[in-house]
Amino acid sequence: MIRLALPIALFAIPSALFAQEHPYLSRFELIQQPGAVRVEWTMIAGNTCFDTEVWRGTAPEALSLIGLISGPCGSISVPTDFAYTDTAPPELSTLYYRLVLGSAGQSTTRSIVFDQLVTSVIRIVPDRTGDGVDVFLAVPLSANVELRCWDISGKLVFSASRLTGSKHHVPVGSQAHGAFIVQAVTDRRSFTGRFVR
Repeated sequence: MIRLALPIALFAIPSALFAQEHPYLSRFELIQQPGAVRVEWTMIAGNTCFDTEVWRGTAPEALSLIGLISGPCGSISVPTDFAYTDTAPPELSTLYYRLVLGSAGQSTTRSIVFDQLVTSVIRIVPDRTGDGVDVFLAVPLSANVELRCWDISGKLVFSASRLTGSKHHVPVGSQAHGAFIVQAVTDRRSFTGRFVR
């Protein structure tokens, strides 16, 4: 009798491939809105529970309860849609959400990148390329923006007009170091911020 010894890795399938949404849910989505994240889900017909909790965090292993929808959470006869709006998400964060469907258990954890300001009016963060910064403004996505950046000596290092939206890149060069001042002007207001590289 011949026996073949095959590597276990050939038969090992990562458990993530089998990750499945809660059997009561046909949909669980996160939608970014101005200043908020809308959580939407659909309960499959024939499944019910009582009370739904919405949990959120900035790390998947550290979620906190942020909302409760009291009462029945499904229907015996028809699919049922539900929604919860998180009106105070932490700004400029990757956010993780999970549903707890009464005593029926919990959903998988979903994530969304929330790249808006909620409590600040201007935030300046290093960009990923290392040649500048990203400037976030508390303005509507349709706002027209003029952006300027000076070094500490007063030399203009960047200027752009007719920009639209709330996020803008300011390249100052990978070799530029020191303190910088950023000014953003819209139709309605002016923002000023500082950063050091």
